[in-house]
Parts: sequence; C-alpha cells; structure tokens
Amino acid sequence: IVFFPVFFLGKTWYFADNYALTVPQKLYAVNSIKRGVLPFWNPLILSGLPFLANINNSMVYPWTVFFFLFSPAVALNITILSHLFLTGLGMYVLCRVLKQSEWQARIGAVVWMLSGHMVAVSNNLALLQSTIWLPWIFALMVLALRNHSKKALALLPLVFVLEILSGHPQPPLYIGMVLVAYLLFAPYWKFWKRAVVFFVPTIIALAMTAFLVFPFLQLSSRSTRVQMTLDEVINGSLHPALLTHWFFPNIFDNADLRIVWGPEWGKLKQTDGYITLVGIIAVLLFSLKGKKTYEEKVLVFSALFSIVFALGKYVPGMEGLYTKISFLRLVRNPSAMIIIWSF
Repeated sequence: IVFFPVFFLGKTWYFADNYALTVPQKLYAVNSIKRGVLPFWNPLILSGLPFLANINNSMVYPWTVFFFLFSPAVALNITILSHLFLTGLGMYVLCRVLKQSEWQARIGAVVWMLSGHMVAVSNNLALLQSTIWLPWIFALMVLALRNHSKKALALLPLVFVLEILSGHPQPPLYIGMVLVAYLLFAPYWKFWKRAVVFFVPTIIALAMTAFLVFPFLQLSSRSTRVQMTLDEVINGSLHPALLTHWFFPNIFDNADLRIVWGPEWGKLKQTDGYITLVGIIAVLLFSLKGKKTYEEKVLVFSALFSIVFALGKYVPGMEGLYTKISFLRLVRNPSAMIIIWSF
C-alpha cells in the first residue's frame, strides 16, 4: 500500500538530495566509465572536485550497478525499495535474535521500515544506504558475543565493508557508539575477547576499503566542516517543543499548504523520531515489561542518551561538553542522533 505509486504508477522519490546531488553524481560516474575514464576528478563543479575520494558518492557500492543497467528513476526506485526491505528484514532478524516473538519481530520490522527516520533518509541515498545496515550489524554482534557464532563473526567484516562503501560516515559513528556501550559491560567472555570480536572485523573491513577510506580522510580534512565553530556545530540541536513531532508529526506545519510555524520556523523538519502509532504503543508496552535482557537495557540506554544528545544546546552544560571534547564535533548536527532512538 505504501509503495503502490512507485511499483505501479511509474513514480519515484523526488525530494532533497537524491535528484539535486546523488543521482547526478551517479550519472557522472556512469557516463565517465562508459567513456573509459575512471572518475577520480569531477571538473563540472566549481573549479573541480575530487570524485572517487568522496565516499558520499558511493561509487563502488554494489547497488550503483543499477544505474548502469536502468534509467535513473528506475535505478533509484530499485535502490530505495530494496534497501527498505533489506533493513526491514534486518530488523526482523535482530528482533528474533533478541528473543522476541514472531509477531513482535514482524511489527518491529514494519515500524522500522516506515519510521519517520527511514522515510526521511530515503531522500538521500548515501544516508539510506548507511542506515539500513544498523540492525544487521547489531544482530551479528550479539550472535558473535552471546551465542559464540562463528558464522556471525565471519559475516561482520562483510557488513562493515558494505557500511563503509555505502557513502555516509554518520550512521557508522552512531552504531559504533551503541556497540561500544554494548561491549563495555557485556556479560560474555572477558573484556579483551569482546574487544577482539569488535576490532578484528573492523580492521579487516578498513584494510579492504583502505583505497577509499584514506583518500576520503585526506579530502575531509580539507573540508570547511572540520573547521566549523561551536555555534555552527550545535545549530542543528533539536528544539524540545519539536519532540511533539514524534507523536503528532504535523503539529507545527501543514504539508499540503507548505507552511510552518512556531519552533519549526526556519529549521529542518525534525520528524525523524516519529516511529508511527504502532511503534509508540509497542514502546509503551515494552516499558511495562518486567525484567529486561542486557541487550534490551543497552538499547534503552542508547535511545535515552540519543534524545538528550539530540537536544544539544538546549541541555544545560552541553555546550561546555562540546568545547572540552573535540570528538563530539564530528556530530555537527546533534538532532541527527535521534537515529538511535528510532533504531
């Protein structure tokens, strides 16, 4: 029902970065390679920009092949729909790994696929491609640690590689935070063994993608975003009043009339935390559950932490924390942290 127009009415996603940035970059890569030229450089933007070194172009990501085979609109639809279904399947697997019932896993998968965050990132291929691997990564890590699964341990480097090639550095940063929290106090094995389970697949994945990662790091070091002031970094903090969007998505705007008011004025729409009515009911029922597993406690803590972090400058002392811990400046838009809440 949700994707009927895309499947049967010949429509596509047309908003934000896809057709303004992502699809043109894909077409530039396709046209260059068809001419027998490996696109290290794009001379068509400003005075020229590195192309292959820009990981955001996700040129070597497997799904890019569809842009060689089909028209841009069809390739875009295939990429978005396949990723939404793939992440839904990943969430189903994760729920089952966390010992949820069959119907709970199905609801979790659908809620995640149609959550405000997944719908929003569908308009940016790189962000969508990076986000969809989060449930797979967490599920494999739990299986590797808790169940001592060798298959899961063997699959982790592959999924890490796909995460890196997907094109957006922020989702890996966020899932990395969740994994670190999970590994620190996991009641499985000794700490050094848990660290090995995380770092060995990570090192293998980085070695396999070094041809892209190191040029990207060199390129990003020259970006103006690295030199952003504190005010610029935390400007994207989530206004507390916009938390109501998570329950009533259009309370400060009218999508049909394309108008906004109140705290929404002059800001990006922050509905990413909306997890649908079914999701809200599921969260309430989960909160009434008695004893929770270690994995559930980690996810609850991570979700609450992400909300506090997303509020950014509206939380007392947060600006001082940003000033003292330079690492936090990697999260240039604090409100983006609510991806962990949605997850």
